[in-house]
This record gives sequence, C-alpha cells and structure tokens, in this order.
Amino acid sequence: MIDEEVGSKFLEDWFQKIMSHKIVRLALIIVLVGVVTGILGYSIYSVIPKSYELSISGGDILSSRHYFAKKLQEEAESNRLKLLIQPANGSLEILEQVNEGKLDVAFIQGGLDKKFPNVNHVATLVPEMLHVLVRGDLVEDDLKGTVIDLGPRDEGTRIIGKKVLDYMGLTEGVSYVETNNSAEDLISMPANRLPDVIFNISLTPSYIADYFVKDRGYKLMELPFPNSLALRQGWVANAEILAFTYNVDPPVPAKDIQTVGTNLQVVANSEADPKAISKMLEILYSPAMVGKTRQNLKEENILIAASFPVSAGTELFMARKDPIFSQEDFEKIQGIVGIGITVLSTLLIAFRKKKGKEQDTDDAEFISLFKELAAIETELNQLDAKGDFQARRLEDIVSRLNQHKQWVLEHYATSVLKDAGIVDRLLFSINDSRSYALLRIQKIRGHAS
Repeated sequence: MIDEEVGSKFLEDWFQKIMSHKIVRLALIIVLVGVVTGILGYSIYSVIPKSYELSISGGDILSSRHYFAKKLQEEAESNRLKLLIQPANGSLEILEQVNEGKLDVAFIQGGLDKKFPNVNHVATLVPEMLHVLVRGDLVEDDLKGTVIDLGPRDEGTRIIGKKVLDYMGLTEGVSYVETNNSAEDLISMPANRLPDVIFNISLTPSYIADYFVKDRGYKLMELPFPNSLALRQGWVANAEILAFTYNVDPPVPAKDIQTVGTNLQVVANSEADPKAISKMLEILYSPAMVGKTRQNLKEENILIAASFPVSAGTELFMARKDPIFSQEDFEKIQGIVGIGITVLSTLLIAFRKKKGKEQDTDDAEFISLFKELAAIETELNQLDAKGDFQARRLEDIVSRLNQHKQWVLEHYATSVLKDAGIVDRLLFSINDSRSYALLRIQKIRGHAS
C-alpha cells in the first residue's frame, strides 16, 4: 500500500513537471490525436472489403487438377479474388515454379518425395485415383511382359506408378517395358502403337480414362492391396472407383473396384500473401465449390499427410473460428488494463491539479475585495465610536457596497475559482455592512422627523 502511494506520488510529481511546459503539452495533444486518428483509420480500413490476386496452376490442361483450378477461378471472380491460371507439365515442374516464386499457388498430387525450401502446405483436398488402364485383350490382374506407360519422367504419375509397381514386385526392364508419353501424345497415337497399360492419376471421372475406355476399348484394373500399402506409405489414401463410372454397356468398371488414392494437395510459395491464401480457402471449402466440382471437400482434412510446412495463410484460415482472446490472454489484458487505469487516473489527477493552478487567477480579484470591505467596516466602526453619523456619508457607504455586490454577482458566472466558498463569504460581508449602514440611516431620519 505504501509502495503504491509512493509510486502514485512520484508519477503525479513527474507529470506536473512535464505538464508545466507548453511545448510538451502541445506535443502530447498532437500524439494523442495522431494515435486516435490512426486507430480509427485502421479500423475503417480493416472493414473495407479487399481484393486479392494469385497466380495458380493445376498442371496439364487435360488434367482434372486444371479443371479444378478453372472451377475455383470461376467461383473466385465474384468473391474479390483474381486467379491467374498458368498451365504446366506436371507436379514436379509446378513445385519448381512455386519454389522460385513464379507461381503463388498450385494443385499437386501427393506422394512426391522431393523437398523444396520455399514451398508451404496449404490444404489436402480429396484422393485422386490411380487409374490402371489395360487393353481389352489383356488379363486385368497380370502386368508381366507388358508395355506400361507411366507418363513423362519428370511428372508425379511416374513417381507414384514406380512405387506401386515396385510394391507389386515388378521390375522395369525385366517384368515390363516402360514408356513415357504425355497425355496429348497418347491421345494422338495410332491404335497399333498404344501401350498395353496406361497409368493415369486423376479425380474421377478422368478425361483420359474416359477417352481410352470409350474410344480405345481399354478397361480398368483393380489394385486389391491399397490398405496394406497405406500402412507403409503416408501419402496413400484408400480409394474406390465406382461401377459404371466410365461406361454402362459394357460396364466399366463392372463393379466397385479398389485402387490407390493419392491426396490432392494445394501448395503455395512461402512469401504468398496469407490473407489471399485464407480468402482462397474460404472459397475452396464453400458449398458452391462442392457443387461445381462434385467433390466431397472437408475442411477437417486440411492438414492430412502434409508434406511441407503449413502455410501462414492456412493458419490464418483455421484460426478464423477461434476466440479472439484465450482465457490466459484475457487475464493478461485485465492486468494490463488495471495498471493502465491506475497510471491514467494518477496522470489525470495531476493534470487537473496543474490545470487548476494555471487557471486559479480569479481568486486574487475576489480576495482583494475583502480589503475594501474591511476598510468600509473600519469606517463604520469609527463613526459608531464617535457617534458621528451623517446620512450622506452613510448613503455613500451603501452605494459603494451595492457596487461591490453587483461586481461579485457579474464576475461569479465567468470566473474560475479554486475556493468555491469565497463568493458566499463576500456576499455575507457586503450584506452585513450594508444592513448596518441602512439601519443607521433610518435612525438618523427618524430623529430628524
């Protein structure tokens, strides 16, 4: 308690010294006005809707990821987010561009082992299906001795395909022959030059799978071991391709088949605007996007199998539902506010005292009037002692007292007084002397009559 009083006295004395300088007072006012103006301006700015822009890629223009990016671009247009789509050849090329800052955001497939220092994880969406397309005259579950196209060597499909084939115990050059054609090359290739097997990773339905089933007579092969593979590889997701997805007569596939799923992921450059990323995620998980893509997008899966550090934009998006302050933060704020109120109260008291001292210049005028009233009282006492009462002299005293009373009443309304009782004492003294003088005048006139 003593320490608080000492501290309060110290602050009060210090503030009085500071406030005694006009330049300091003016500077404090300017700073306070600036702070209030800044807070008000920031508050107004924060509620104004912002527009954002991001460059984005979904890979090859024939891929389902590119289609996904197009749908997101369409929905973003009406939500103050401009997405600039830049096609690329594959997930590895996309990751290189994101790492170098040439792309802000990209859709990639999971299961890629290569790391990039400037790439962050934004979201995990839904599993893409590994479509194993086999020529109609092949036995669906036997890939030995076949020509298998795994896609270009620098793309993610080949990486995943090699892992699956290795797990199946198939060796390139011994169990199968590998080819590496792009989707465009395969579509334009004559039928007699097409590979026996095509690996394609895509959301369902896959444009590539749809073409090769309906136009080239391929079928879909089931991979009956995704559950066991998932135990060994974190990027693997259990997936099913439903019956009749690609053809009804004959049915392709004829029944629901299991396959390897790889999580479709969104990544971003580490320097991409977190607010823009958060805005994109709001749109991505909106009901409108679920309707456009017909994919079951679940926000709770956003961090599943994240292979890169989590983006600041993702953290901002995930924190939007959190309370602004935790209980611990609230208690800290309470303590800070309590200290602030104590300091502010001390400063205000000191300021008021200083202000009072600076403005109490009117008390002196009222106090000086007491000297005149004392002189009048002395004059009346002298007349009373001599018994020398003259009506004209008493009337002059009454006139002077009336003038003093009028002055007090006129100046009281516009004066700043430290001693609020000074006016009452003055009026009492004036009225007392005036009553005595009037009484004497009455007696003089009564004797004369």
